[in-house]
Amino acid sequence: MSGGSFNYVAFKVQDDNPFEATHDLKAMEQWLREKGKHDAADEILKLILMIETAERRISVMVKRIYPILHGAEWWGSSDWGEDQFDETVVEVLHGEEE
Repeated sequence: MSGGSFNYVAFKVQDDNPFEATHDLKAMEQWLREKGKHDAADEILKLILMIETAERRISVMVKRIYPILHGAEWWGSSDWGEDQFDETVVEVLHGEEE
């Protein structure tokens, strides 16, 4: 297979793995700018910014709902009862227990 100058970033992005592609996308964007292909580089930059924004939003969401994820794991393995899980969900979503 020919190519690979940017670690096959096109395949990473296409195969639903864009979060691991930002370093290579940044290299591609810079290279395109050096070649005077600013319109193409601008599109790559838009993609980079979208990926970075999504990463931050996902990180915030995971931190917020971590107790729910943890509670589901524990309830599913019978370490917690349904009531404990329900209390956790109420606390996360409403900031207090009912």
